Amino acid sequence: MTESSSRSLNSLGIDPDSTLARAVERVRLHRKFFAVMIGAGIVAGFAYHRLAPKRFSSAAAIVPQAFSQSGLRGIASQLGLEVGSDAGQSPDFYQELLKTDGVLVAVAESLYAVPGQDSGQRASLMDIWEISGATPEARMQKTARQLRKQITSASSRRTGMLTFSVEASDATLARDIARRCIEELGRFNVRTRRTRASLERQFVEGRISEAQGQLRSAEDALATFVVRNRGYGSDPELRLEYDRLNRLVAIRQLVFQSLSQNFEQARIDEVRDTPVFTIVEAPRVPSEQRRRLRTTLLGWMFAFGFLAGTLVVLAPPRWLPKW
Repeated sequence: MTESSSRSLNSLGIDPDSTLARAVERVRLHRKFFAVMIGAGIVAGFAYHRLAPKRFSSAAAIVPQAFSQSGLRGIASQLGLEVGSDAGQSPDFYQELLKTDGVLVAVAESLYAVPGQDSGQRASLMDIWEISGATPEARMQKTARQLRKQITSASSRRTGMLTFSVEASDATLARDIARRCIEELGRFNVRTRRTRASLERQFVEGRISEAQGQLRSAEDALATFVVRNRGYGSDPELRLEYDRLNRLVAIRQLVFQSLSQNFEQARIDEVRDTPVFTIVEAPRVPSEQRRRLRTTLLGWMFAFGFLAGTLVVLAPPRWLPKW
């Protein structure tokens, strides 16, 4: 170590005989080697940027809508009671649903136009991507895992929007996979709504007759009171009793009307086959998407620089160039 180097290290509070000092000195002596390695990283980055396979990304955005208010939810809101929102219709829920095996396997099993084939040949992603496996089930699971890696998604609670993109080596294939993802989310939406509507209809159907009987009893009690107490308006106690019976009739009537309305709505939802979400941005055939040049160069420069530093610090001197 030179005298000037020792003085520089002393000024920084570093012992010239320490391991750190020796490492710094070796880096200084082989700085040209460092520069060459970083240059090699830049060349490798440019080469990778130009020669890497083309990738295409097709994006889509949807806004899930809440299910129709259930009978209990509708009655509670009309009575002024606060009820929680439906987490099963949030964009976060659909973001997680998009990555489940049920959705991914259904998307992977669908048939797509084989890239590069003009004969109209169609195949599943398992065959297009040439996924290998011991059994068809194992191949499909591998395909689903591969598809999960190629889907990027994000949700916004503020806007209620779910955005996702699908990456593939073919532009049309990327768009078709994204479309199929939306179709599968729609099928789940319809299936869930129908199941919920069926259960709600059965519940409300049993409650309607009960609510009708309660309403009739309340109306009979009010009518009987009025017949027996025609001068109730001049008696404070009778007036209070009349008001109580009248309020009871109003409440029973509100419950009966709400149940009747929700029974009809449940019957409609039970047979409706339209997904309840809005497609804000439909998937399109994308343009070519390359890795950003700056990111690529920085990555390769870091890799070659780290390799150079490791060699300089750890390798025996005879392994290093003399320049």
